[in-house]
Amino acid sequence: NRLIAWKSALGAFSEHPVLGWGFENFRYAFDARYEPTLLRSGFSETYWDKPHNIFLEMLVTSGVLGLGLFLAVIIMAFYIVLRLSPRDFRPYGLGLLLAYLIQGMVTFDTFGSYLMLFIVFAFLHNY
Repeated sequence: NRLIAWKSALGAFSEHPVLGWGFENFRYAFDARYEPTLLRSGFSETYWDKPHNIFLEMLVTSGVLGLGLFLAVIIMAFYIVLRLSPRDFRPYGLGLLLAYLIQGMVTFDTFGSYLMLFIVFAFLHNY
């Protein structure tokens, strides 16, 4: 089911690749590239307002520019953990970042998950 939604997301991205469809507008992108196979898939959920993948959501809603900025923040966080944090903290910092990225591949961000991400960043900054 997710794979079908992700296919729709990639198709929608191709229509607005630079700036995307706009924040919180995945539902419109999904409507524009709706996959009828969702109706035949046997799953009860046939409409998605989020792609359940933070990378695809950034790509569709904010284009390559937004995804690039998002990845730059993530890369900077890894840099801080690997280069600027004390050696004994590095496994914990890497674990926190990897946990966020792994869960983000199958779910979507909410205010609560963003709050946790920024708490992690604050923790990394102050360690």
